[in-house]
Amino acid sequence: MHNQNARLQAWVLGVTLSVLLLGSFALTGMIFMNSEKKENTTPDAPITQTLDIFRPTQYIYSDEHAKQYLIQHPQTRQLRSIYHLLNKLEFSDVGTKKASNQEMLTLLKQSNTQIFRYSDVIPMQYFNSYYNQDISAKKNFSFDYFVLSLGSSGSGYFINTRTHSITTVKVSHVNAVQTREQLVKSTEKTRVTFGNINQKISVFYQDKIHLPTYSYLINRRDPSIYVSALLGTLNQIDITTKNQQRTYVNKITGQSLVYDGNANTVRYRDSDKTRNTVTKYNERMAIAFAQLNLLKINFSDTRFYENFDDGKKLTFRTIVEGIPVYYQSPSGAITISFDNKGRVTSTYSLNELGIPVPNDGADVTLADTATVLKELEDAKISATDYQSITPGYQWVSNNNSNAAVDMKPTWMIETHNQWMSLEQFLKEHAKS
Repeated sequence: MHNQNARLQAWVLGVTLSVLLLGSFALTGMIFMNSEKKENTTPDAPITQTLDIFRPTQYIYSDEHAKQYLIQHPQTRQLRSIYHLLNKLEFSDVGTKKASNQEMLTLLKQSNTQIFRYSDVIPMQYFNSYYNQDISAKKNFSFDYFVLSLGSSGSGYFINTRTHSITTVKVSHVNAVQTREQLVKSTEKTRVTFGNINQKISVFYQDKIHLPTYSYLINRRDPSIYVSALLGTLNQIDITTKNQQRTYVNKITGQSLVYDGNANTVRYRDSDKTRNTVTKYNERMAIAFAQLNLLKINFSDTRFYENFDDGKKLTFRTIVEGIPVYYQSPSGAITISFDNKGRVTSTYSLNELGIPVPNDGADVTLADTATVLKELEDAKISATDYQSITPGYQWVSNNNSNAAVDMKPTWMIETHNQWMSLEQFLKEHAKS
């Protein structure tokens, strides 16, 4: 009789957990279907705090002479103004067409525009949800650049550099004067333009880049946050410990979470064999977003960064004032992967940037893009040996405190399997 009661209790708990998880995913999915305008919504609303992870990583302004400037270190007030101005726009007449690299570059280089740059393509639903819009098309689309005309044309362009497509929209209620004021008054701007690296559209920095070195205290998140959010209550969980690893397994669902004390990470695995294989990029992104939303963690310093193989691997990185942070170990970035059987594996760093602390390091001046490309060429490195280059911050140990880290500016090179600093890349190439 006791065994029957135990089995019944386990069944009830399993059903309850499944219902709660399904409810969470359904609630998350509802934000993408809600086309009703929310006039009082601000970036501080709880759901929008999670959507912050899908905000643009950079803002670029093209003046009336087609001179283009990256807005460095945008202030919170400026970002709020950009948000509210875009929130008030109305979009119509959506149409998509294929485009060559040159056609996309022509749009990106045109005068009198504001450009929202995302580090990789995002589904339109996230733009709609964050900015309270209802842009729809016959077929759902993704994009990594949004070009808003500040002239008289009343046009906007969503550009997908991966699929070589442009989605054109008619835009109403553009407050061009106020928008220009927000962009022009920025005290720190860097001249940029757009070009190709390995047939991939990239931002080219035309001048040397001046970046400060930052230091932050590190907050260590408790792994129990992830256990309770992703696995359920402790009376459903088996816990085993070996060396510096602690493994939690939900006895009912088979889901597991491994806490690695050395790397300070947790790895969550959902091996639900009943789940249908997820084949679409939008669906993979929705599952990832639902999982992040369940955690109820502040991701204000984190952005969606890149995807591989149509979303089979998604990466999220810490962003410091528009510049991505790269770590010395795999523990730094959030990765969410999908295998061919629909199983999901997620790795989270427990390290969170805390309050900034004084840094006595001088500002760092990085070379412009053309100089870096010339340096690679002079080192007899073929363009096929790397995929892209970008300024970034390296997460390095602080010499004065184990509780703090430094953010060191450097050029980063994307190889075919990892990111590394320009200095490290040149050294590795010299050995080969």
